Amino acid sequence: MLMALTFEQETLALKLLGTVHAFNNGDEVDINQGLLLFPRETVVLFNEYSDKGTMGTSEVVDMLKTFVPGGDNAAQNLIEAWDSAQSAMRNNDGRNHQGQA
Repeated sequence: MLMALTFEQETLALKLLGTVHAFNNGDEVDINQGLLLFPRETVVLFNEYSDKGTMGTSEVVDMLKTFVPGGDNAAQNLIEAWDSAQSAMRNNDGRNHQGQA
């Protein structure tokens, strides 16, 4: 079960997950942009991990823990929710394109 997050924590979590997703897909990203800024520790970790290439679950968990309470479990739950939402969107997108030929 997800912990109750503040608006800022939830927004930053979504922003981070989207940024990592874009980065892993080869898009150029700037983690320092936006209205809500990440904590310095998050930015430092992101830059360190991005220098190594793609980011996996353990790196994302480490970054989420810099601003989400609840440790590994809360961060893992956020990642699972993100993955589930992304999968549902891909499935819906695939169904929408099947009828358009």
